[in-house]
Amino acid sequence: MTVQEKILRVVEYGRMERVGSSSTQRVDVRLVSATNADLRAMARAGSFRADLLDRLSFEVITLPPLRERMTDILVLARHFARRMASELGLETAPEFTDAACETLLAHPWPGNVRGLKNVVERMVYRSEGAPIDQIVFDPFDSPWTPEGRPLAATSSTGGPPIPNDDADNGEKDGVQDPGSGPHTTTIPLTAPPPAVASVPEIDALPMESAVRAYEVRRLRDALRVCRFNQRRAADRLGLTYHQFRGYYRKYKTELIDDAAS
Repeated sequence: MTVQEKILRVVEYGRMERVGSSSTQRVDVRLVSATNADLRAMARAGSFRADLLDRLSFEVITLPPLRERMTDILVLARHFARRMASELGLETAPEFTDAACETLLAHPWPGNVRGLKNVVERMVYRSEGAPIDQIVFDPFDSPWTPEGRPLAATSSTGGPPIPNDDADNGEKDGVQDPGSGPHTTTIPLTAPPPAVASVPEIDALPMESAVRAYEVRRLRDALRVCRFNQRRAADRLGLTYHQFRGYYRKYKTELIDDAAS
């Protein structure tokens, strides 16, 4: 609301003061503003100044979303295609086939004109000058994205795949018969999973307190080694002197007490 009051004053009187200046300057400007909010409802609710809205609404143009301006979609698409082709150094912009045009017209375009621009530029880049027949709206839905492949079964030690063909290797219940092939050991499918190494217990100290304790300890150790010479301590920690002073001021109480002792 404070900013709205300042804008209203400029619009009403044509005067303003630059940031940090105390002198008033006259300005002669024309204001063009845009929003997707319902300013009339906001003014009734008291979250937008009604007098500012009155000044700004000298002429109001309501622009419907792209999905409601069907005749604009292909015009804009061809325009963006020509611009992108020029940037890529193509002699001519690729044409959109009938199937591609139907796809563009059927899309709801939640991103409006920006979304259309991104899609068209991506298609022109991928087409390499050939006619655009297929439209890909999702940038991650790419012909160059590798398809998922099933992972081969591996041993618990991360080694090569575990053989499990009983007929070829003469295995019985997951253990190979020593006289029926190479001496390899297989793990039966019903074997229990390998034991997971225990995870060390996390210190119950809150994250902020733990970080503070670590930084104080590092600063204190560096100061002690450098006989409380702050420039040498900063070099030892890989900090500039300015950075070190920032840490020092932050933890001054702990560090001064340590130096006094």
